[in-house]
Amino acid sequence: MNLTKPQYTFLDHTADLAVEVVASTPCDILLASMQAIEEVLKISSDDGPDDEKVTRDQKPFRIQLPGGINSETMVDALNEWLFHTADQGLRGRPDACRWTAEELILTWERPKWNPDQPLATEIKAVTYHEASLQSAGQESGQWNAYWIADL
Repeated sequence: MNLTKPQYTFLDHTADLAVEVVASTPCDILLASMQAIEEVLKISSDDGPDDEKVTRDQKPFRIQLPGGINSETMVDALNEWLFHTADQGLRGRPDACRWTAEELILTWERPKWNPDQPLATEIKAVTYHEASLQSAGQESGQWNAYWIADL
């Protein structure tokens, strides 16, 4: 994965949160979207020096979803990750991402968990309404995404 300066922007959207993301690959779109959500939840991907409540599994954790490179799979992946993050305490973004025309696989090699860490706000879900994921063209090497989170 090449997370070279992906950009995300928070936009006002009624009582919800809208996010625009620009990155070099669809996987980087997901990682930047996760980073944006972590910012809203006020959680860190990094272990703090006195974070004794973080546990680290020896067994990899994986999210695997059917579907191609499209906005529906993007929303499904963000909601699956949000569930494991908000409800079960998964911390951090995946170590590997493989997104093909058939499936999306996100893998954490040694996942960190901290179910006791409080969240700054509640994100109910990322919605399908107005969600988009598209290539800006092969010449640009850029992907653009837009999604809305229900707060």
